[in-house]
Amino acid sequence: MSIIKKIVVFPCLQIFLAAALLRIILAPFFFHPDIKTIFYISQFFANGVINIYEYLAQNPEKLILGPFVYPPLAYFFFGSIFPLIRALAGPAFGQWLAMGNEAVAVPHIFRYLFLIKLLPFAFEFLVGGLLVKILKNSRERQLALLFWFFNPVNIYAVILMGQFDVVPAFFTLLALYWAVGQKKPLWGAVALGIGGAMKSYPLLFLPFLAIVCGRDWRQQIKLFILGVAPYVIFTLPFVTSPSFRADTLISGLSQRMFLLGLDIGFGERILVVLLALVILFLLAAWRSGSKQDLAAYFLAVPLFLLAGSHFHPQWLIWAMPFLAIFIAKENKLFLPVVILLMGWLGTILLFDDKFLALGLLSPLDPGILFLPPLRELLSKIFQPSLLQSIFHTLFSASAIWIVCLVVAGKQHERI
Repeated sequence: MSIIKKIVVFPCLQIFLAAALLRIILAPFFFHPDIKTIFYISQFFANGVINIYEYLAQNPEKLILGPFVYPPLAYFFFGSIFPLIRALAGPAFGQWLAMGNEAVAVPHIFRYLFLIKLLPFAFEFLVGGLLVKILKNSRERQLALLFWFFNPVNIYAVILMGQFDVVPAFFTLLALYWAVGQKKPLWGAVALGIGGAMKSYPLLFLPFLAIVCGRDWRQQIKLFILGVAPYVIFTLPFVTSPSFRADTLISGLSQRMFLLGLDIGFGERILVVLLALVILFLLAAWRSGSKQDLAAYFLAVPLFLLAGSHFHPQWLIWAMPFLAIFIAKENKLFLPVVILLMGWLGTILLFDDKFLALGLLSPLDPGILFLPPLRELLSKIFQPSLLQSIFHTLFSASAIWIVCLVVAGKQHERI
């Protein structure tokens, strides 16, 4: 009875329980191969393989599902929890991982899909816990949690796909909590470094934390070095590996975010996304604002990145914890956020990838994998690339407008 009373009295607890129920119901029935690839490769850590990049290069027969494209800490992290997942999944789990991406008509597939998504779910709830700690107003807490757990990005990228971008997203929000809420920017910098050692993008937040939270140039440099340190510690042993440099450090995937440019002749281009980030950084330095401004910059960085690049569906997770904070504080953000999400969904559903649309349902009916991608089906009616460009333009316009609102606005003063 006491548990029931707590659920009734604390609306936030109700939201957590509803979020858990939704994930339990949906997770086992949707599949995307990315999370399977990560678990397949991480099992080699349990077998004693440390340098996964060179191991796969020297054993090409193991490249069944492609190379490992993430920083080393992601490999160590998933490799550490792999024995537990394998024990829960059963003896045939390893055999399923070694099968191709279309191996969904196998026994226990629903159990496998649920178990490999447990880690992202755990970090989703950790993010939810941080949102409760960061926001002091009860109504704002509820709005932020409702947005965080039930927005289409989390549902699609975490519940359906099982992407782990929510893990580094947790560390970026933890950095904000430590730097602003606990007034411990040194710990915030370390959190960004740990997140960057799993997926590199949190390192782009680091200059903003250093410039906003550092009392003087000495502490700013200290914060920056302290934040970079975890990334260096985990990646330095692998920098001599050609496979690591090619697949992770300077891969086309990591450079894609900065490809948008303006040709100024003689082989030179102005890199638009980098230009926007530098202007944003100079604004932060010029303002010498309070630490309360940090949340706005942490939201602006990923929105600028995605507005000007060919993004993956899960990349918008990078912005969602901070968007949850701001949408809970400012009703005027509702319309641009709706347009942002519409543009995001339209863009990703028109990718030439069957696993991003109908293919997600393949565990329920493997025959779906033989259907052409949604983009090909729509091509009989109109040009899909034009429609996709329209959706991406809507996304970019709303992303830039949201950045303008939160950076210039005052709604972050109470964070």
